[in-house]
Amino acid sequence: MMKKILAVLAAAGCLAAVPAMAQEEPQPQAVVVLNNTRFEPLGEDVLIPAGQSHRFEVRSGGFARASLLIGGATRPGAGVLRIATAYGPPFVPSGPPRKLQVDAQGNVRGQVLEPVLGPAMVVIIQNDSSADATISLSAYFAN
Repeated sequence: MMKKILAVLAAAGCLAAVPAMAQEEPQPQAVVVLNNTRFEPLGEDVLIPAGQSHRFEVRSGGFARASLLIGGATRPGAGVLRIATAYGPPFVPSGPPRKLQVDAQGNVRGQVLEPVLGPAMVVIIQNDSSADATISLSAYFAN
């Protein structure tokens, strides 16, 4: 089972690096985790109306790092989508909201890698655009 998980993580890392290389953006650092990991899909094809946000909650205790992978779609040129994280309780933001990439076809992409700062994590996707967005979000926790 562990070998299958590592193979999936390695394949996902390779696929995520291909678009980054094509756009000449900085590549994320590869992380290979051998033990004590958890994958948790937080939402698939979640509709976030224009001007609104959606909140995802997940247990993060017992882990040192959190990695979020975001994908989705919106209308090209409609505006900005942002992601913010907070840890708690009480929930305290881990930093300022980050912009998600939206390409010319309206594909939404993003990733966040940060230390876990509490036993629970809240992820907020804010749709500051003029169009609805559909988002899928997964979390990977590791030591």
